[in-house]
Amino acid sequence: MEIKILSCLTKEERKLVKGLSIKKGLTIFKEGETCDSFGIVVKGKIQIVSYSIEGRTLIYNTILPGQVFGNNLLFSSESVFKGNVIAEEQSTVAFIKKEDLITILQTNKEFLLEYLNKQSDFSKELNSRIKILSNEGAEDRLLVYLGMNGNNITFKSITKLADELCLTREALSRCVTRLEKKHLIKRTGHNIVRTQK
Repeated sequence: MEIKILSCLTKEERKLVKGLSIKKGLTIFKEGETCDSFGIVVKGKIQIVSYSIEGRTLIYNTILPGQVFGNNLLFSSESVFKGNVIAEEQSTVAFIKKEDLITILQTNKEFLLEYLNKQSDFSKELNSRIKILSNEGAEDRLLVYLGMNGNNITFKSITKLADELCLTREALSRCVTRLEKKHLIKRTGHNIVRTQK
């Protein structure tokens, strides 16, 4: 898979990129650690997570190949990670240090435009996440999440879906049962579809 933002770099600029292979489950950055690089996922899946007082995992963001992280922190007044950055799968990530990124942005218009595109996409995804989490009830969160995904979602496990919605597994299981009884959703294995009442 070609990563468009990396393909915008010149031969000389590519020398400034540091590629790392990261094992599944490895913490790349810890919550509170300074962000000094722009990360581009080339392969695998990265998640930014935190943990509640009860020990529940809160997934802030999932970053897939072609997507980026650190861009929203790099130039902020408080450039520290708000969660742990963890490899959910065996992953390859390309990093560009802040100083090198500034140089590239000043001299490479094609890269600048792609960077701004990634920044806009990141903001949209963050707004979607806020929209989900602004709903306190489990039913509302699930229905909003369904709506954002074309009223049809496939998930690996109920636990993973619960993490995505920042709910406990038990709360989500009860929620799914209630919504099925109301004929608002239909669950078949690892798939949930919103139905007409």
